[in-house]
Amino acid sequence: MQAVIICDRFVFVHLAKTGGKWLRGLMTRYRHPDWGALEDRPDHHPAREAPSERPMLATIRNPWDWYVSLYFYRRQCILNRIDAWGAPEETWDEGRRTWAQIIAMSPNEVTGFRRALLTLTQERVTGSLPYGHEGQGSLTKRYERFLLDSSGQLLCEVIRFENMREEAESFFFRHRIPMRDAFRVALRTAPPANTSKHGPYRDYYDVESRRLVEDTDRALIERYSYEF
Repeated sequence: MQAVIICDRFVFVHLAKTGGKWLRGLMTRYRHPDWGALEDRPDHHPAREAPSERPMLATIRNPWDWYVSLYFYRRQCILNRIDAWGAPEETWDEGRRTWAQIIAMSPNEVTGFRRALLTLTQERVTGSLPYGHEGQGSLTKRYERFLLDSSGQLLCEVIRFENMREEAESFFFRHRIPMRDAFRVALRTAPPANTSKHGPYRDYYDVESRRLVEDTDRALIERYSYEF
């Protein structure tokens, strides 16, 4: 899910599987009165549709890790019939049926991930901007679709999933956005949310699959200094 939180003091753009659900939950639970009401737009709202005069925050994640997390999240949803896969199968769209077949054909987690990775990297992202190209990975497509303006300029301050606790607090401090003490504490100590069960992401790659992500999401890897 791509979602946006808008309030009087800032905008938060949530890219799927980058820790955004956790951060959105803390914002909602520990909202400071000075923020005003939180408007939570739950799906497909890019940053360029939000008020541009307010500081914008977004999160990103190591692409190799992101694809593993996305695969196991979908695997969990399909096997346990939760979220969109909880609906009767006759109501599933073609994309959900395809993913159910992918998971059913790949009981081995490592083999299944490697087989699915080509599909994951080449996924179409609804409303992708015209300057995107076919060789981009789906994380890069989401990044461009939801965080850039129509000329390709980044609209948000982007923090890394791997340092999200510290960098989120720094964002609020730099922009002089007041925080409740409980929010500060939660940023530092609250357990992760919406996690999928899997091992270290490196365990799921071989040389070929590692290079596939390196090639398709090269721009993000280089921009945010990610390494395998």
